[in-house]
Amino acid sequence: MIQPQSQTNQVGDNTIFTFAAAACTPVAYQWFFQDKILDGATNSMLPLTNLQSIDGGDYFALASSDGGFATSAVVSLAVQLTNNIVITNGSVTLTLAGSPGLTYILETTTNLFPAGWLPVDTNTLGTNGLWQFTDPAAPSFPQRFFRLKQTP
Repeated sequence: MIQPQSQTNQVGDNTIFTFAAAACTPVAYQWFFQDKILDGATNSMLPLTNLQSIDGGDYFALASSDGGFATSAVVSLAVQLTNNIVITNGSVTLTLAGSPGLTYILETTTNLFPAGWLPVDTNTLGTNGLWQFTDPAAPSFPQRFFRLKQTP
């Protein structure tokens, strides 16, 4: 029997889970995500494409034949979000990543003293978990630091 393995991937990646069982009669498969049936996921392999943060969670498969059934190990898929900074002609554009539906505060400072952080913007992330922010004030500062905090 081949068991699926837990995985960690980046947003936009593709991955495959595999579960294989042997029987004297044909084997039928059904994959589950967070204890819910995945429609159309009826092969020994479960390909997932263009991963998004909402794809992260627990997966398992059920294999059945005339002689009975077997359940795979429950495995986790972690989908990591990445932040990106682009600087062009003095403008700073941040692509920030977080969990969809949660609200974040973007803070900035010109020094790294704990009391120096000030909020610049607040946003509730959409289903892709990304937020793009362009800082129009960046050219006015010789140095500027950013941090993203989830609201309580």
